[in-house]
Amino acid sequence: MVRVIAHRGARSLAPENTLAAFSRAQSLPVEMIEGDVTVTKDGIAVMIHQETLEPDEDFRCLRLAKRNEARAWIAEKTWSEISALDGGSWFGQDFSAQRIPKLTDILELPWREKTLLLDLIDPLYWSDPSADRVVQQFRSAVVPLLRTATQAGVSIAVLAFNPTMLEMFQSELPNIPRTLAIWTNHHGQESWIAEQCAKLQVQTLTIADFMLRDEPTWAELARQQGLELGVYEVTPDSQGEFKNWTPAQRKEIWELVIKNRVDWFTSDFPAEFVAFRQGRIQS
Repeated sequence: MVRVIAHRGARSLAPENTLAAFSRAQSLPVEMIEGDVTVTKDGIAVMIHQETLEPDEDFRCLRLAKRNEARAWIAEKTWSEISALDGGSWFGQDFSAQRIPKLTDILELPWREKTLLLDLIDPLYWSDPSADRVVQQFRSAVVPLLRTATQAGVSIAVLAFNPTMLEMFQSELPNIPRTLAIWTNHHGQESWIAEQCAKLQVQTLTIADFMLRDEPTWAELARQQGLELGVYEVTPDSQGEFKNWTPAQRKEIWELVIKNRVDWFTSDFPAEFVAFRQGRIQS
């Protein structure tokens, strides 16, 4: 049975990575709720996917950013500079009071029945020569918060595209489950990825949904390594396109997820996927 993860909170119901999104996700039929954590210039862990959202010219509110343009604006700003940004109007005026939350705000939610999956967003990207410095920022800003939260009974897992980041978490918080995520540009590096998975003792290898269809060697590698296979749904970041992204458009990928017996599926529309899965299996 495919286990389901809500992507960036209840992203289809509220602005992603906000308190509203995480609060609404608590009632969804999912096992995990995923969110993106990164670190400000002054060392505060905050929840935002900064490739998706950026400040407007007046630095008053967030707006949708151009897709796949690497940016590290959070790393250049202090908490006091970003704390007043309107983090929700881009999604809808009803969410104008939403702000970029601190990681501590999210950890204080009632995590009684679900696991918080944190995507460790390296703001400079792990190919950057400053990656070690960024990893140390996460060691200082994120690790102590997660250590305290797990001791208080919060169920937490971490995911990263950066193996160095996962290596640090393996050392600091070895009991927190770890996932290595990869993108299509890792094609041809299967042996190296397998070595990283073994070295880091990751539990799950996670790939983009189209890679399940177009690059089946990754699913094979996960099975060969005895890993769970995760797949994350790639949907438009443009709000107009996103709201019109109907289940019919996702049917091909959803069927592949079910057919390939994917262990974990991260979806922007988890309730719809669960309903689809139940109908598909019954039919």
